[in-house]
Amino acid sequence: MQKQYPEVVSYIAKVAIPMSNPFVTGGVKTLHDGEHFFMQMRDFESKHDRKVEFDRARALMKWAYTCNGELHGMRQSDGLMYTYVEFSDLESMREFTGSIKVNVNGATMK
Repeated sequence: MQKQYPEVVSYIAKVAIPMSNPFVTGGVKTLHDGEHFFMQMRDFESKHDRKVEFDRARALMKWAYTCNGELHGMRQSDGLMYTYVEFSDLESMREFTGSIKVNVNGATMK
């Protein structure tokens, strides 16, 4: 028997982090891919401030993955990188958003 009412099946959080220069994400499809991509970008970058930006993005991907999120997309605009993370339950999204500053900032290089 089919349900006769609307049902929320997932939740998406849109997160903005600063990025001083645009870059090509090169086929990043999952949070795990994103974590490794930003780790490589950080390791190949020579400017410290830019390394910190890439490491912040890496930490964001790892925190989202830890909270059982899935990458729903990324885009860049006006000095910000927007990351869309999808969650299958509200509790996971609340954990992600409730502790994002502490976990991402705490895991980002200084």
